[in-house]
Amino acid sequence: MSKSEEKIMHTTGSANVETSIDALMEEELQQMDFNDHLDDNFDEDGDDDQDLIAPLNGPNELDNNNELNNDELPPEVRHYVKTLESQSAQLEKELLLCDEFLKDSLNQEKAPSNAVMPYDDAKLLADAAAEAGMTVEEFKHKILKDLETDDFSEEMMDREYEEFTQMQKELADMTADIYETMHRNDENELLAIEASCDENINNANDDTGEISSSLALRYLREHRLAISDTENKAGPLVSMAALSSMRDFIHQQLRKTEEGFHTRQQNLVESIERHKQEEEKWTLVEEERKNKLHLEREGEEAALREREKCQQGRLEGELKVLDDQLAQELSYHQAEIKKLSEDLEAEKTRYEAEHSHWLMSLEATRSHAALAIQRRYRGYRTRRAMSATMKDLEEMKTLRKNERYKLRVLEVEYQMKYTTEQDRK
Repeated sequence: MSKSEEKIMHTTGSANVETSIDALMEEELQQMDFNDHLDDNFDEDGDDDQDLIAPLNGPNELDNNNELNNDELPPEVRHYVKTLESQSAQLEKELLLCDEFLKDSLNQEKAPSNAVMPYDDAKLLADAAAEAGMTVEEFKHKILKDLETDDFSEEMMDREYEEFTQMQKELADMTADIYETMHRNDENELLAIEASCDENINNANDDTGEISSSLALRYLREHRLAISDTENKAGPLVSMAALSSMRDFIHQQLRKTEEGFHTRQQNLVESIERHKQEEEKWTLVEEERKNKLHLEREGEEAALREREKCQQGRLEGELKVLDDQLAQELSYHQAEIKKLSEDLEAEKTRYEAEHSHWLMSLEATRSHAALAIQRRYRGYRTRRAMSATMKDLEEMKTLRKNERYKLRVLEVEYQMKYTTEQDRK
């Protein structure tokens, strides 16, 4: 066997052994795949932007004392924590804005207000109540009840804040409009709209603030031109029940709004604290679980290393035995090849000698044949030329042969006679 064949056989055996090692290692790793479910619960909250106070499924780092090491956390958890921190900071900013807004509202309540509900808004409220099949008061109570029973969320808070800002703007516009359309007399008394001749309207002004405000505003708009023509005159005084009722109603709505904001703010703070405590508990549980999994993983890794070491030793032993076996087979085949090569060389030498001898014999045979052919050809030519002489010689040869035969017969007869005579004597 040549060196290239020996190298190919050795390489093939080593490749088969390495393939077996890789297959066993891959099988062990598949059996020991303990990291599949380690981080399953780290990023289960896919709706962080819709509800800030929803139950959280990941660790929170609002408490700096329980801050985790970022090097030990996966990227998903770090991203989730950063997102939660930014949302918490944004929520704190909004709470500060709410506090400032409530303080401004309280300061505005202390100043006297002559605002009334616009006729269009009152009409819209009455139309909505009629569509719902309720009175205006029932419709208001229903709206307030729905607002109290609705779940609090950041979106609702923003919407209520915008509505409250719009209402403040409308109230400011109405106040400015009232001051523009009313005049003060010499005693600095506020002139309201003229009293109506209809007793029902006047009684309504004394009974309810809501109806009186709408009717008063209507008569205000009807007599605005008449009132504006009476400069430096004291207009006829009317009952201020409508304006007082509307002012009390607006103050009541502002107080309810303020109480609602304070309540929601308190609920939000309590919810944040509660969720912070839950997150701390969850963080502790998760940390214990991670430590447990870490210990289990270390144990499994140690067992895996031990098994890998045992398998490596066993495979090395098998590889050594296989190498020895291959070396023995290689030596045996090399000896066989050497013996066969020697036999082949001897056979080749013998064949070459026999072939040379055969060639020599063939050459000698050819020479003898040529000589025989030449000899026969020359004898034939001679016999043809000397045929008569040869015939005479043949006849002479025959005669001599007959004579020798006869002479021999005579000798035998004489011998027999002599013998007989000797016997007789």
